[in-house]
Amino acid sequence: GLRLVQAAINAGERDREKLALIFRAHLADKLPGARIDYAELVHPETLARAGESLSGPTLMAVAVFVGKVRLIDNMLLEV
Repeated sequence: GLRLVQAAINAGERDREKLALIFRAHLADKLPGARIDYAELVHPETLARAGESLSGPTLMAVAVFVGKVRLIDNMLLEV
């Protein structure tokens, strides 16, 4: 899912909400029983929520429950 978001950025997508939706849709397709705790695009140093349109390196941080297990991951996205 994180790699798909980077691919969308590489293809020119910059809208924060659309990028988050790409991750959510991928997860729903691949792991229908998973529950997203959070999937946020944030500034890599301050962790403040990214603006509506990404304009520089952005961290995508996610936490997902698969059953009782909470998985966390993040990826620095090159914009």
